[in-house]
Amino acid sequence: MIDDIKAKEFVVDPVNEEIISLIRSRNEDYYYDFKKEFHKRDEDLLYDIICLSNNLENRDAYLIIGVTDDFEVIGIGETCKSNNIYDFIKSKKIAGDFKPEIEIKNIYDKYEKLMVIKCKATKHIPYYLIERFGRIKDNTIYTRVGDTNPPKDRSAGYNEIEKLWRIHFEREHE
Repeated sequence: MIDDIKAKEFVVDPVNEEIISLIRSRNEDYYYDFKKEFHKRDEDLLYDIICLSNNLENRDAYLIIGVTDDFEVIGIGETCKSNNIYDFIKSKKIAGDFKPEIEIKNIYDKYEKLMVIKCKATKHIPYYLIERFGRIKDNTIYTRVGDTNPPKDRSAGYNEIEKLWRIHFEREHE
């Protein structure tokens, strides 16, 4: 019985193994971040998605919900409809009208359910708002530095912005 649904067959998504491996590494990095619970404020969710999507290696990145700061898997108690997150992202005014491409999955570690928001690597980086949302400034490029998102009142540095635009133009004809 999984999520109160009987199944004859249970297939494990390959992302499941990758996420469990990241949790076992007991650290965070530029392309993945752990959260104990769902964001209390929409602006924090959006900010995390933008920072992860704008990672300097232009690789798929993960926001993993249900893991404490001490890397303990506690799972997600409540459910969040993935459609709500997709609709929320679509509603934001982002430059070029290109939204971060995300994929939302529920995965399992033992008996704990985690939510993973995969921020796909695309040619449309850097993502930035053209209309302020809460404390996220408009026309400001944010990126994750190491294992941390910078404060919302500080944009990415010159070199980081240059690298993001270089990636954008190198991938332009894909």
